[in-house]
Amino acid sequence: MSTVEVAGVAEAHRQEAVDSTNVMISPCSCASLRSALWNGLILLVLVAFAGCRTASSSQPTEETPGPRSVSLYEDRLLNVIKRQQALEAYAIEATDREWPEVDRRFRDIAASFQSIVADNPEEVEARLIYGKFLDFFGDHDGARDQFMEVLRVDPTVAVAHQQLGTYFAEHGEPGKALAYYFRATEHAPEEPFYHFGMGELLQAHRSEILEDAALSTDVWEREMLQAFQRAHTLAPGNPVYAFRYGEALMNLEQPDWQATLDHWRTFEERPELSQLQAETLRLHQALCLVALERPEDALPLALSIETEELIAARDAVLETINEATGASDAAE
Repeated sequence: MSTVEVAGVAEAHRQEAVDSTNVMISPCSCASLRSALWNGLILLVLVAFAGCRTASSSQPTEETPGPRSVSLYEDRLLNVIKRQQALEAYAIEATDREWPEVDRRFRDIAASFQSIVADNPEEVEARLIYGKFLDFFGDHDGARDQFMEVLRVDPTVAVAHQQLGTYFAEHGEPGKALAYYFRATEHAPEEPFYHFGMGELLQAHRSEILEDAALSTDVWEREMLQAFQRAHTLAPGNPVYAFRYGEALMNLEQPDWQATLDHWRTFEERPELSQLQAETLRLHQALCLVALERPEDALPLALSIETEELIAARDAVLETINEATGASDAAE
């Protein structure tokens, strides 16, 4: 990759960090969640390997065997992971003048990863983390190849299926992406991120998936709703999952408006919500109330909106309320 390409990728990650603060206005970026998941993966590897370093100074007995020593593979991988994490943090904050240094370090770390996977072709951890590194810096095809190799070694690695699902979704093959996401949820059914990712995929590529995967609208709706519901059930404290589940309920052809209203009301009880988030939820409640033919209850909710970013949305909801009220008056 050229220095310009690396610079562009880091700028995208900087913007992603900014955008992720507005998760209640638009769907959360899958890339930011994917990054969080990858950080968790790296942490697990570090903890697992670091535990091997705490050997006791005394000789272990047969009854209480001591921790094993770190293998050469593990030691090399730990070293390159630390360099990788340092570079990613540095690249996000780097100035234009520092990009040649970012590019130099990127190539040096990539060469280290290549050496490790060449010497240890059956070790999936190194390939997973190398793939993450390449993906972060924009070499998506290279990352895809590493994840494919992971599945060659072990077809049950859910995160590799998920990453390939994301890759094919971003490269215009949502049908193939959906197949990988299904496998990810099958191999790790208790991981909410995979269910959430599948829901996002179904929602974002509705028309293509209905055509490519030959799904009926009823099946698409069921799978989409179940994916978001499962993510929310597995991680009820995650506000992004709760928000997208509520939106999924509203996006059905025949929504259960009372159930959707109840969901938004329960969500609004969370103490950690910002004013922007709480007002967004009230707008959704107002829309549900209009659909339930209760515009008089929707009106005070809409009028309570004061956040500047929501004024246009508030005015659109007020117009809907006025139309519903006018239709009700005419009927009387």
